Amino acid sequence: MRHSRILASFAGALVLYSLIGFFAVPYILTQYVFPAVAEKIHHQVVVKDAAFNPFTLSLSIDGLEIREPNQTALLGFEQFYVNVQAKTLLLGAYGFEEIRLVMPFVSMKISADGTMNLLGLLPPPQQELEAKRDEKESSGEKDAVPLEIGLLTIERGIVEFRDESKPKPFELTIVPIQVSLKNFTTVRGGENAYAFTAEIGKGESLAWEGRVSLEPVESDGKLSLDGVHLKKGSQYIQDRIGFDVR
Repeated sequence: MRHSRILASFAGALVLYSLIGFFAVPYILTQYVFPAVAEKIHHQVVVKDAAFNPFTLSLSIDGLEIREPNQTALLGFEQFYVNVQAKTLLLGAYGFEEIRLVMPFVSMKISADGTMNLLGLLPPPQQELEAKRDEKESSGEKDAVPLEIGLLTIERGIVEFRDESKPKPFELTIVPIQVSLKNFTTVRGGENAYAFTAEIGKGESLAWEGRVSLEPVESDGKLSLDGVHLKKGSQYIQDRIGFDVR
C-alpha cells in the first residue's frame, strides 16, 4: 500500500509537471508575457505559436512580429528555438545545447527628420538611466554567471535599411544572413568557432570565419569580400566626404 501511494504521488507529480510545461508555459507566454512586452515598448507584438517541452527543456516560438502603428512589420522571426542544458543549472551557469533563429528580419528606417524607427522600441531616457544604475548596482553585488552555448545558428536573416533623410533616399538590403557559432563559452580559454556570411547585393557577398572570445575580448580569423561595389556604398556618405569613389 505504501509503495502504491508513492507511485501514485510520483505519477501525479509527473502529470502535473507535464501539464504545466506543455500547456501552462505557452499560455503564460502568449497571454501575459508578450502582451506585457507590447505594452512596454508601445508596439503591437504578434505571435503565431509557442511550445515548451518540460522534459527536454526546449522552447520554440513561431511567427513573432513587432509591428509599426501602421501594421507594417518592424522586426521579428519565423522561428526561435532554444534548448537548455539542465546540468548547467545545477552548476550555477547558463548553458544551452542549441539556440536557433530562423529567418529573423529587421526593417530599419531613418525618416526625413532624421529619427530612426528602431529607437521607438527603447525606453525613455530617464527610465534607461535608472535601469543602467540598477544594473550597475546589482552587478557590483554578484559575479557574472558563466555562459555556454553548444551551437548558435542564424538562418536566412534579412536586414532592410532605408534612409529618407538624404536628398536622394538610400536603400540597402542584406540577405540572406547566415551565422554559425559553435562551442561558445565565456570561460577563459574557450575555443569559440564562428562563421558569418551575407549577401549585400546582387553578386556581392561578405564572409568571415575564425574564433572569438570574451575573456579576454579578442577575435581572429579571415574576412572575405567578393564583388562588392564600393561606389554604391560611397553614395550614402558622399555628402560628408565631398568626393566620388569610382
